[in-house]
Amino acid sequence: MNSEGKSLRWLIEKWLAPSPDFPIRLTRYGRANCRPGRCVLVQTSRAVMPFEVFFFRHADGVWRVFPPAPNALTMHVQRKRDSEAVNSESEVSRA
Repeated sequence: MNSEGKSLRWLIEKWLAPSPDFPIRLTRYGRANCRPGRCVLVQTSRAVMPFEVFFFRHADGVWRVFPPAPNALTMHVQRKRDSEAVNSESEVSRA
């Protein structure tokens, strides 16, 4: 589903089709546990049972029905500048 540029209201109407007979309620709004971004839980009651959908806001600002991928751990290597390497070598030779 291409939801880019669509508002949360548009997505709720698309997925849940609210009406006077089946109103919706935002039952939870906040940060998703252990994930970046925000989440919203929307509920509606259908003929027999309640129906709930989570919407997640991704880093690019788009709301989707699946959570964003967790941030991957990364490792960075930084090389010493030549002047720092020379200073550290001279300190070692003095010891």
